[in-house]
Amino acid sequence: MITKITRFTFIITILALLGGCEDETKTVEAQGRQYVAAVQAKEYEKAYNMLNRSLQEYQSLDNYIDYVKNYTQIKPESMMILNSATMLHDTEAEVSFSTENGNIINIYFLKQDSNWVIHRIDELPLFQFYEEFDPKLSEARAAANEELKKNEKLYKNLAHKTMVDFSKALQTKSFKSFYNTISSLWKKEITAEKIQEAYQHFLDNNINLLPAIQQDAMTWDANPEILEGTQPNGNKLNVLQLAGHYSYNNHTPQFVFHYVKESGKWKLLKMQVKTG
Repeated sequence: MITKITRFTFIITILALLGGCEDETKTVEAQGRQYVAAVQAKEYEKAYNMLNRSLQEYQSLDNYIDYVKNYTQIKPESMMILNSATMLHDTEAEVSFSTENGNIINIYFLKQDSNWVIHRIDELPLFQFYEEFDPKLSEARAAANEELKKNEKLYKNLAHKTMVDFSKALQTKSFKSFYNTISSLWKKEITAEKIQEAYQHFLDNNINLLPAIQQDAMTWDANPEILEGTQPNGNKLNVLQLAGHYSYNNHTPQFVFHYVKESGKWKLLKMQVKTG
């Protein structure tokens, strides 16, 4: 009798947990839709208030409005398609949208004080780069793109090294060494702790990418390219974009890396890594 009661209690508990998880997923999905709707309706303050405290401390309302007006791919006239709403673990979730042009927007939520708040928004491309005629930059970009075609192996090595450094950071559960490899420009915006926080779901799920990232298994998802980027202060700069994935059994680690040149070397400016 005790065994039957125990089993019955266990089944009820599991069903309750599954039901709770489903409810949370629906809640996060609704939050994602609400954020997109607020941006499209130009209700910028409402959208801003959905960001978590650390994002608001980093970015004022005025700066956020400037970002939304000029850079985000969530436009009033765009058709936004929900791809998925996924619980990464108990206190973190991801809601993914596609634009009608096929661009991906991933919104990451954290649970704080029983509320789901946004702690990261990734857009692919990670920045909305836009062209503005600048002869010097334009000439340099054209020359750099020619160089890319001739030295593809060099840039494959660069992307692979970044993936190895990132994977080692996951294994050691410390991003201090990885932080030392990024650009000084990015260091002005972020700390090692913030990078680790952005990929905490990898650590919580003990994801080990090292076996999957064999260099000969890397494939470009887009040709390496030099893009024109805009710094927060409005200055223009050329940015190297490397995007690809590794094929490994059922794992497909994907990456998009952006680099800027500092002292003659490409240094990481922004990144996104996902596992498929």
